[in-house]
Amino acid sequence: MIWSAFFDDYTVVCDEREENNVTFYVESLFRLLGISFAAEGDKAPPFQTRFRSLGLEFDLESLQHGSFSLHHTAKRKQELLDTIASLLARKRVSPKELERLHGRLVWFSSFVFGRVMNHSVKEISAVCRSCERSVGLEQSLKDALIQVRALLETCKPLEITKSLCRTWIIFTDGAFEPDSSHPATVGGVLICPGGSVMQCFGESLHGTLVDELLSQSQHPIYELEVLPLLLALQTWGPLISGSPVVFFLDNDAARAAYVKGVGATLFAESAAQKFVCLESKLKILPWFGRVPSHSNISDGPSRLDFSNPLLQQRTRVRIPFPAHFNQMGLASGVLEKPN
Repeated sequence: MIWSAFFDDYTVVCDEREENNVTFYVESLFRLLGISFAAEGDKAPPFQTRFRSLGLEFDLESLQHGSFSLHHTAKRKQELLDTIASLLARKRVSPKELERLHGRLVWFSSFVFGRVMNHSVKEISAVCRSCERSVGLEQSLKDALIQVRALLETCKPLEITKSLCRTWIIFTDGAFEPDSSHPATVGGVLICPGGSVMQCFGESLHGTLVDELLSQSQHPIYELEVLPLLLALQTWGPLISGSPVVFFLDNDAARAAYVKGVGATLFAESAAQKFVCLESKLKILPWFGRVPSHSNISDGPSRLDFSNPLLQQRTRVRIPFPAHFNQMGLASGVLEKPN
């Protein structure tokens, strides 16, 4: 039997033709062990394709086609929306109230697909640590609450599919060599679930884009390591949709930006936000790993070198860059952190 136990909740899944047998065996085992249990009423609902367990709703309607969904009850979502509406209606709130909201949001977001809520929840978390009895509803906190409210109203259920068994691997890299004819370059390599190279890209940034990066940093390697992950997701999204994806890169700062979904500069911040939105839309499950530079197969493409035997005869995808980053939805500048 497919049977789980979590404290006093026991969830059983079976074929519809086995309902009576499974009910008999479960209840008989409880009686043999002397365990008191609810045999009728709200705590003992009949078998059905849509059911509630542990405050969540399971929808098994599409299980025969290889998927099912998991999401929060309408009541739980409405409770959060009511709490946020109450906070937004006031001029001051207590950190304790925000702490309770933060804890509920963290649990809620763990059963909502994607990480688009992370940034706003982080803003709320920062205010929770205040030692004051109450804090003013500053614009940054107000914006975070408004964004969370919008995300709660539109969030999608967590969908479990067969594609979870097919893991893709993407290597990315960026290079900045100011004395080169191509000072700023990026590259990426896509590895299919079977373990072979499928596609790759390697591009040089236009002079206007390089100037925008140099206006904020003398050596913008951080931004150039952040950029190719977003480009890879935009380029290969249709291929990897619904699957686990391991991203390997050799820059710890860029890796941290994507792990947290928050960048250290305005450019990295906007890139991370676009990434998590696209991640949610494509329903990919990302993992970000560290790879030594000498083991990074995208090191060559990031320098426009495709001589590696593993890359030969593989499709090179070309990425057209616009004249300015804002045409890609990316901002360049200094990220102003709140005091």
